[in-house]
Amino acid sequence: NTYNLNSNDDEEFGIEIVERTFGTGVHIIVINVNKYTSQCKQYNLSLPHITHINAASKNHIILHIGYTFGNQSHELIKPVLMLYGCKLRSINIIGKCGGLIGKQGDVMISTRTFLDKTHDVASVKNGNVDINELQCLTNSTIHVGPFLTVAGTILQNERLLQYYKIVMGCIGIDMDSYYYVHEAESSIKHKLLSEDFVMRCVYYVVDVPIDPKQILTNRKSDDHWEEGIRAVNAVERYLLNKVLM
Repeated sequence: NTYNLNSNDDEEFGIEIVERTFGTGVHIIVINVNKYTSQCKQYNLSLPHITHINAASKNHIILHIGYTFGNQSHELIKPVLMLYGCKLRSINIIGKCGGLIGKQGDVMISTRTFLDKTHDVASVKNGNVDINELQCLTNSTIHVGPFLTVAGTILQNERLLQYYKIVMGCIGIDMDSYYYVHEAESSIKHKLLSEDFVMRCVYYVVDVPIDPKQILTNRKSDDHWEEGIRAVNAVERYLLNKVLM
């Protein structure tokens, strides 16, 4: 049987929504995995496609951070890393991106990320992502490689995008992953995070800026607004399994 959660059950199942955004505009959800698993037995609760629910400790917490914008990601993640330190097990970034290869609808996994302003690079410490399994779940082509974190206006600079695609081997572009990855990498070097700390950056391709036929502004008006939801949901379920193993 499947028990469908609603807003009235949030607190009972260990889900707390932080209403105050402190001027950031970013919504936070705190999930107490232990409380959820205990209620799971009582209510015969199950979630589709979630095969493992195994709390890693008595205080296993999932912190869900809503959409951030550019350098704001650095300002938000740094205090989180400092607060939890070695107790943190992973950061999982799920979002939409622009592709430098492939096509709309593909799924991309980042291995490292460049910052366009300084050309600095930070490595993504991916943890046991099974490409074949993820491809089956999303029904999408999977690409693995470096990413470029950009400011919005850089999308119009085709020469720079071509440079990062051809010379640096970048497969996609986003606007925030470098800030997350750089802070995590720095924290590992300074022993703030454990050596086995994991980052997973998985994206859904919404457009391909260097291909005029696949730019968002050229999309047909009858394109369905739900495009990509299936793939993104599959990615979320897959990574949630990893977090709860």
